[in-house]
Amino acid sequence: MARYRKVDSRIWNDQKFGALSDRGKLAFLFVLTHPHMTALGAMRTTLSGLAEEIGWPPEALREALGEALSKGMVRAEEKASCVWLPNFLKYNRPENPNVVVAWASAADLIPECVLKWQCIQGAKDFLKSFKEPFRKAFDKAFGEDFGKAIPKSIPSGSVSGAGTVTVTEHTQNAREGDGNKGQHSSLPDDSHDAEAFQLLKAAYPKGIYRQSDWLEGEREARARVEEGISWADLQAAVHRYADQVVAAGRLGTQAVLSPKRFFLARERCWLEEFPLPAASSQRKTYADYERESAERLSAAGGEDPGPL
Repeated sequence: MARYRKVDSRIWNDQKFGALSDRGKLAFLFVLTHPHMTALGAMRTTLSGLAEEIGWPPEALREALGEALSKGMVRAEEKASCVWLPNFLKYNRPENPNVVVAWASAADLIPECVLKWQCIQGAKDFLKSFKEPFRKAFDKAFGEDFGKAIPKSIPSGSVSGAGTVTVTEHTQNAREGDGNKGQHSSLPDDSHDAEAFQLLKAAYPKGIYRQSDWLEGEREARARVEEGISWADLQAAVHRYADQVVAAGRLGTQAVLSPKRFFLARERCWLEEFPLPAASSQRKTYADYERESAERLSAAGGEDPGPL
C-alpha cells in the first residue's frame, strides 16, 4: 500500500473546497491522505470509525464530511463500510503499468458494494487516455471483460451516510475546467450515464405499464442525478423495490409502479426501504426470478416458454 498521496496545490483555488468550513476541509484532507486509502482511491472505513480516529464526536465528523458529500467531493456507502474519492486517480496517476497491475491487490481491500465496482470501472475509463501498456496492464489485473462482468445484482444498500447527501462528482473535477481537458476523469460522461440507466432498466421489476413510460422514466432518472442523487442510490433503490415486488407476488402485475412514477421527484422512491413481507426461508428475490427465467429460457432452446 502506497505511503504517499499527491495533493494538488490547486485545491486551494477550487471553489467547492474553498466553500468548506475549516472542519470540512480537515475532514476531506483526512480522508484523502488516510493511511488506509488504497491506490484506487477507495477504502474500507466508516464515518464513526473516522471520527474515533481523529478524536471527534461522530456527529461532528458527519457534519464536517457531510459538506464534502453534499458537494460531490466524497462518496460513501456506510452499510458496506466503503468510502470513495471519484477523482482520486486524476491526481495520483499510475507511473507505470506495474502500478496498474497492483491495483488488483488494492481492489481486494475494498468491500464488495456498488462503490467498489464503480471505482474499478472509473479506473478503467481513466486509462483510456494512457498508452496501450497501461490498458493491457488493467486487463491483466481485472480481465478484458471486466465491464461485462460487473454483477447486475449488486448487494443493496444506500450509498449515503445518515443525514448526508451523496452525489457523483469530486471537487477536483475535470468538468469544472482546470486546464487538464486532455485528461479523462473517472466521472460519468453521457455514455456512462446511458450505461448506468440501462443497468437500472434491466434491474427494474416487470409490470403492466406502457413501455413508453421508460422514455419519461429515463428523463426523470437523469433529472434526479442532475439534482445530486447518484446512479448508485437509484440502482440500490430499484433492487430493494424489485425484491419486495417478487416477495409479495406482485411481479408482472398492475401493482408494479411505472418507471416514470418511481423516479418522480415528488415520490422520492429512492429513499424508501421497501421492507420484505414476513420472513420465509422459501421467499424469492428478484435475482432468483431472473436466474430461473434464464434457466427456463435456455431449456426451451432460446424461445420464451411463457410466464412462471
